[in-house]
Amino acid sequence: MEKAAPSCLDASQMYRILSTQFDSPAPGSVYRALNDLWTAGLLLRTEGARGRAFLAIKPEALNEGYGTLRCHCGERLVFIEDLALHEYLKSLASEKGFAIDEESAFTITTTCAKCQQLRKEGQQTTAGGRGSRAKTA
Repeated sequence: MEKAAPSCLDASQMYRILSTQFDSPAPGSVYRALNDLWTAGLLLRTEGARGRAFLAIKPEALNEGYGTLRCHCGERLVFIEDLALHEYLKSLASEKGFAIDEESAFTITTTCAKCQQLRKEGQQTTAGGRGSRAKTA
């Protein structure tokens, strides 16, 4: 998981990686180990496309003023340690009626460059396909 950062991995991706390095671990063992690491607070969990859970290693040195940038797909999670930004988001949330505690963490969900490029390529393919169909029809 450290080598994958800032990408997150789901359990099936972890299983495939471990299967190449070790003598075929049982899928259930991989799922249980990841769940235990998450429960112990060593991993962070984020939801990706179609509800898939993705996991990343939680950095040891994170302070209370951290936030995350997360892609809609769930496969990319970047930690931001900016106390001024954290304080601003806390005050904004408080102004909007949210009860803010000391451990509040903020996640900004956006689109990573890779997904943006895939969308752009998909739109070009779709547009190209429509154009060619219109000419033949």
